[in-house]
Amino acid sequence: MEATITKAKSAVVDCNNVDKKLSQLVDLTDDEANFHMKQSAFLYQLAVQTTPKSLHCLSMRLTVEYFKTSPDEAALSESLMNPELHHYVIFSNNVLASSVVVNSTVMHAKVSRKQVFHVLTDKQSFFSMKMWFFTNSYKDATVQVLNIEDLDLLEGQSSSYLSMPQELRVSFLSTAKSRTEYISVFSHLHYSLPRIFPALKKIILLDDDIVVQRDISALWNLDMNGKVIGAEQFCIVKMGAIKNYLGQENYDADSCTWMSGEKDVTRTYQGLVQ
Repeated sequence: MEATITKAKSAVVDCNNVDKKLSQLVDLTDDEANFHMKQSAFLYQLAVQTTPKSLHCLSMRLTVEYFKTSPDEAALSESLMNPELHHYVIFSNNVLASSVVVNSTVMHAKVSRKQVFHVLTDKQSFFSMKMWFFTNSYKDATVQVLNIEDLDLLEGQSSSYLSMPQELRVSFLSTAKSRTEYISVFSHLHYSLPRIFPALKKIILLDDDIVVQRDISALWNLDMNGKVIGAEQFCIVKMGAIKNYLGQENYDADSCTWMSGEKDVTRTYQGLVQ
């Protein structure tokens, strides 16, 4: 033991050097973690924006078929703007995903003839969407396809300024386990819905990545207590986790987020546009 203690005492240890070395290791680890997070986010966006070849071919075939057959445009049905019916809005440029949402909603509905779906898409997907929903029926439900680039909704601005909804990606890093959650956020189109459908009293907005598993007609009788928007709470992600996205506004960091936005979104949006 004496020999060991003597040997230990003879070794010169500079605490400052040890501290610097450990700090360097921590900085390198943080830099590497940030690099991988940015790389992961980039690859995720690349995967989202890259259309699979099979789906691209489907859209191309449908578009070609639309112009070959030139299907007769049926007169606008009175049900499209009937406020007494159940109106659903889907923002999407994915033909199959939109079809899944419509089909799953209709299949579980007790009364399909009361359902009206408004699919809003971009110019590139418009004709393929039109052809798909023209050639496929969903019980007695009505489906309307609209091109967002044909809608003049923003005062003094080009309709091309309108964008499709985006998805916010939140990563949680911990020593035990890392996880990623996704929150859909408002696009310009959400704020334009009252102008797109001025005659409707209420609509239900469905994302194109969901599958409806039961009848949701009860939502039409939901008492909103005078509020304008109702949304699904998402307590897996708290407000504090997206503070960089929210900015310096006052909010409860421990409160739940809700799908497609956060509180006072309209005023915040209008301020940003101005």
